[in-house]
Amino acid sequence: MKFLRALFCLALFAAALPAGAARTAALVNYDDLPIQSSDGKALSGDQIRKAIIQGGATRQWAATVKPGNIVQLTYNRGKYTAVVEVKYTAKAYSIHYVDSTDLNYSMEGGKQVIHPNYNGWIQNLRQAIDVQLRTF
Repeated sequence: MKFLRALFCLALFAAALPAGAARTAALVNYDDLPIQSSDGKALSGDQIRKAIIQGGATRQWAATVKPGNIVQLTYNRGKYTAVVEVKYTAKAYSIHYVDSTDLNYSMEGGKQVIHPNYNGWIQNLRQAIDVQLRTF
């Protein structure tokens, strides 16, 4: 009987492993995404900054403009918070993780991991910024 109980507990533990593993994924940062306007013309720094802020706003990201062509964006969803920096030049922009709350961020094997929802939020942010850039 003890053997069956131990076997049952082991089976429950093994079944719980995939659920726990699904709570983190490799953290995605975007580097050097091309800045593309609707007509192919170069955009000014003001236009790029405006597109980043407006793109973020369409996805409920709050913006803070920082020195050196950086816009910090913060996303709050209940108890979850994500903070990223968007750095830009005349030709490209990058989105990098800064901080988070309750998103299971950690380093595992020398790599950043986070709750998979974060990566979806960042992908949506990227798409929203690209849409805004094409309005110029």
